[in-house]
Amino acid sequence: MTRPISLRRGRLLLPVLLLLLLAACRGNDADPVPTLAATEGAAAAPTARPELSPTATLSLPFPAPGEDISRAEGDPTLPTRTPTPPAGAAAALPAPVCNGLTPATAEGAHYLPNTPERAALREAGMAGDPLLITGYVLDANCAPIPGAWLDFWQADADGVYDTGSFRLRGHQFSDADGRFRLDTILPGPADGRPRHLAVKVQAPGGPVLTTQLFFPDDLANATDAAFRPELLLTQTGDGTAAFDFVIP
Repeated sequence: MTRPISLRRGRLLLPVLLLLLLAACRGNDADPVPTLAATEGAAAAPTARPELSPTATLSLPFPAPGEDISRAEGDPTLPTRTPTPPAGAAAALPAPVCNGLTPATAEGAHYLPNTPERAALREAGMAGDPLLITGYVLDANCAPIPGAWLDFWQADADGVYDTGSFRLRGHQFSDADGRFRLDTILPGPADGRPRHLAVKVQAPGGPVLTTQLFFPDDLANATDAAFRPELLLTQTGDGTAAFDFVIP
């Protein structure tokens, strides 16, 4: 009799033990052993990411100045590159003239980007009367703009634009006092238009102004669609002239 009773008790306890074992397994699933990553996270909670704020970046002129890599090294059509000389090396400039923003004109068909940085467009043996243009780049309040980008291009003495090289083309930057200096030649009349020089001007980070400079006493000025009296150069001497750009 004892044996059957013990067997019966064992059968009754077996389901109870199975239920206890199942409950223990479920408890382990609900509270797993922390991993190394979880332990590290608990020890040092991550800090909130700060909001990103814009930082000052260099705004390159448009189009960005650079080398013309389409020509091979030593190509004779490549101009001699010289750095922009300090405008202070020239004679003292007259007081700046600030009579409103400089008018814009059409770019035309002869512009080439990526010109070399140089303030002297006149090259050795180049035909044409020497011309020196000096002036300021100013803002609307007549304050000088240092580091302004000026990109000049023009026809030669015969009124011909060289589109196969950077001849009579180049960009420079105004000095710390907003001054520039361009050593070039007197351009000839081109495309049935009066003598003129074309230029793009840009304050750092500002819009690009495309305009043209005209010469006084040129009879063709009166019939030219792009001519404006505000774009006349001021002759300051024999072979010298001045102009002040006023830009946004």
